[in-house]
Amino acid sequence: MRRDLGAIGFLFDGKRVQRPAGAGQLLDARLNCLPVGGMPIGLGYFRADDQQADAVLQGRAGGVASEAVVGDEDGLVGADVAHDLLQQENIVQVHLLTLAAPLDIGDEGLGALASSPHPAKLTVLLLGYNDIGAEGARALASATRLAALTRLDLDQSHIGDDGLGALASSPHLARLRQLTLYLNGIGDEGVRALASSLHLTALANLNLRCNEIGPEGARALASSPRLPGLRELWLIANPMGDEGACALASSPHLAGLTHLALSCSQMGDQGACALASSPHLAGLNLLAIGDNRITDKGVCALASSPYLRSLTDLDLSDNPIGDEGALALAAAPHLAGLKFLHLGQIDRELISETGLTALSARFPQRFHYH
Repeated sequence: MRRDLGAIGFLFDGKRVQRPAGAGQLLDARLNCLPVGGMPIGLGYFRADDQQADAVLQGRAGGVASEAVVGDEDGLVGADVAHDLLQQENIVQVHLLTLAAPLDIGDEGLGALASSPHPAKLTVLLLGYNDIGAEGARALASATRLAALTRLDLDQSHIGDDGLGALASSPHLARLRQLTLYLNGIGDEGVRALASSLHLTALANLNLRCNEIGPEGARALASSPRLPGLRELWLIANPMGDEGACALASSPHLAGLTHLALSCSQMGDQGACALASSPHLAGLNLLAIGDNRITDKGVCALASSPYLRSLTDLDLSDNPIGDEGALALAAAPHLAGLKFLHLGQIDRELISETGLTALSARFPQRFHYH
């Protein structure tokens, strides 16, 4: 039984048009000319007329199919589809390939991706929620035809420290600017490999949310001179504590950061005070330190910091902040550019109506709590 086209798509000539309900069957007959694993690959997200559909899939169209998204309504495709897709010469022009959400491409699918002669122009590869493990990461690291990649997403792929070590040692990934590794069981060892990599030096956006990175991993990042272009560092839900926050705050190598996210990192006032007193963080636009143990002492330090004047987004959600901290934020001399102030769940036993009124007056329509 042929699957619906709803999760298979190409972006054609830079335009995507919403596929109307029922268009899967309407286009089904037109797309049989490019079967992939028993599944038509084509214009699922893109409602072209029938002649244009035929032209694209038979290579007669003047435009270029530049983006492929693979999956079905159940989120499952399998290695056979991944393998067949990657053997299609039409994919030679694709710059963004999504095999995620979740699929079951396995080692065979990863092997096809790594060995395919076609995706030389691929710049964005989204493989999140595939259980590729360290072996899959090693296959990606060895893929010479992926040398044009600038973005790689491997969310919840269970690559661990060994997998990150393989990626970090790959000369084929030297153009990566964005690496997303949410929930991969990565600890300090993996981060040390990344921080010392001779190849991942172009990274601008590094997302390591929900891993197992402690103070040692934070120190490795902080002491590394190999990430000079890093602008966004997402370390939410890693147990680095005050020690890790202090290491990051003291690093001159992180002076280019514009986004720093350390929410749910077991940080207290010591870490908050270190961040507030760091001249290296003067370029921050976003600071997310919610769901920690920061009290009025840490908030007062942040509110009085001359180094945080560039902040537009400050997330202090779900910290035990009282009136003293609220009033300090309301009177903060350097937070005039703040567009979003998040306090999350307010404890009305700690913050009174006086504190809330002061914050609402200082940051009208910019202060968010519940």
